[in-house]
Amino acid sequence: MKSSETTRSTHADKIHRTRLLVAVSLITACFVALSWRLYSIQILGHDRYTRAARSMRRSADSVLAYRGDIHLSDGVLVARDLMDYDVGFDPGFLSRERLPWLVSVVCNAGGKSPEYRRRRLSTALEKRQQGGEYVHLLSGVSFSLATEIRAALERVLSKRELRGFVMEPKTRRAYPRDSLAALVVGVTDAAGEGIEGVEKYLDPYLSERNGRREVFKDATQKMKIFTVDSLEVAASSGYDVYLTVDSLLQSIVEEELEAGIGRKGAEGGLFILMDCNSGDLLALASYPGYDPNHFSEYPDEERKKRRANKVVENLYEPGSVIKPFYASYALEQGVSSRARSIRELMTPAVSWDGGISARFGRRTVRDVHEHPGMTFQDAVVHSSNIGMAILGLKLGRSGITETLHRFGFDRPTGIELPAEASKVPWGPPMRWNSLYSPVSAAFGYEVMISPIQLCRAFASLINGGYLLKPRLVDRVERLGGVKHFPTRQVESRPISEETSRHMREILRLVVEEGTAKWLRVEGFEFGGKTGTADMVRGRHGYTKKDYLASFEAFAPFDDPQVVALCMVEKPRRGSYYGGMVAGPIVVEVFRRMFHVSRQTKLAELRAKVQN
Repeated sequence: MKSSETTRSTHADKIHRTRLLVAVSLITACFVALSWRLYSIQILGHDRYTRAARSMRRSADSVLAYRGDIHLSDGVLVARDLMDYDVGFDPGFLSRERLPWLVSVVCNAGGKSPEYRRRRLSTALEKRQQGGEYVHLLSGVSFSLATEIRAALERVLSKRELRGFVMEPKTRRAYPRDSLAALVVGVTDAAGEGIEGVEKYLDPYLSERNGRREVFKDATQKMKIFTVDSLEVAASSGYDVYLTVDSLLQSIVEEELEAGIGRKGAEGGLFILMDCNSGDLLALASYPGYDPNHFSEYPDEERKKRRANKVVENLYEPGSVIKPFYASYALEQGVSSRARSIRELMTPAVSWDGGISARFGRRTVRDVHEHPGMTFQDAVVHSSNIGMAILGLKLGRSGITETLHRFGFDRPTGIELPAEASKVPWGPPMRWNSLYSPVSAAFGYEVMISPIQLCRAFASLINGGYLLKPRLVDRVERLGGVKHFPTRQVESRPISEETSRHMREILRLVVEEGTAKWLRVEGFEFGGKTGTADMVRGRHGYTKKDYLASFEAFAPFDDPQVVALCMVEKPRRGSYYGGMVAGPIVVEVFRRMFHVSRQTKLAELRAKVQN
């Protein structure tokens, strides 16, 4: 009996020991496995899992930088980056029933149409079904409006649902003065890169570089936490640019140019106001222009027409405004004196009895009025085509090309604007006619020049003979550092001080008794030169109804400070002559600039006729 009980006890002990051994073995195996796993994670896979953990908690966040501001010379701000927001949401955080309400609230706040709301809701429903993460609703939302939208959502949505609402900061280029100096300032594209004007030419200075910093996310992957020492790449804003353009003078020029073009029903025009002693550009206008805040809204054809800055991009046959340059060259070289008779310069190819018409070979050249006993000075003062054609033949091709070269008509001026047009202003040798080409060139045909070339060349006639580089940018600044652009850059000296003095006196006589006498202002002396040119239409030659009316001038006479050039394209009402179309625009600018109270003789005449 005892033996049987002992056997059973021994058997039970074996079973317990076996079970215990198995349990211990399993526990040991588990600890070994866990230890190996921990060893694999903490030792062998340390770098991999560390990177994975960091990637879940950390991410790179962009630090916005700003494109540089653009100011006029008196500090007026004409271009600046503003902070706006793109507003959207993650449909995964909202129920299907909530989506229509949220889309409606946000789109209504942004002033969007019912059709736009329907399209956005349809997109949201599709993305929710497909697992999409973001639906864009509004762009360019101000901070105050974005905050109002969020406050409205907070009153209805739960904290979890509100996590789906996204406000992403964006910079937007703004132009506080709208169209003021717009064709000078230019505009940027949607990506913030300059595509017109100074915005394009100085894009390397104006461009910003966004920074980057490491941020830590919470468990919801929504809240972002960062510290100052987490900054990895510093944001770098662009340089602020200061132009030479004066805001008051620019406003005056734009107002008078638009008014003058409107009076004559003209197609377009331009105006340049330059400091004749330094080359600084005080005002530049080209009509029609544009509002850079709405540049992308213009239809393609209209935008193409408006964006062109005629001052630098267009080339014209200038007409009679080129005559003073040939005259100054002739004086400089001793070809003639001011009092010399034009008849003394005639060549055998010319047949002229002193009347209003003359024959140059088989070509007839006419003047508007007869000028008996015409002198060299008279030819300029009264803008005689006959007198200048005789001078053109006297100078010949070498004299004409040398004149154009000396005054910089055969090369770019280097103005700080894109797309400056320039070409050799005379035809190749096979197109040059030894008789007819000098005649045409002498009064502004067969010569293609840009307005900016013409204006800076005219300044050299006035300032003692110095051909200056036009200067549009005064300086750029950033973080206290300043870079000044060179001032008064003299390129060459085409004429002497004495010749310049003679030309100032001759140009004053143009206003006192010549083709611009109707522009004379009692008590205010200035000088200038009128010009009227037929405009070419494609391959069909001159239309004889499309004209370019021009007036170049300087003021005041006794102490020249500025030169101005105005060109008006295709005037359709009344006279089309430069003195009657472009001249009054220039003189009105002078009157406002120098605070002259008296009117021109032309204005007085108009007042008498109206009364």
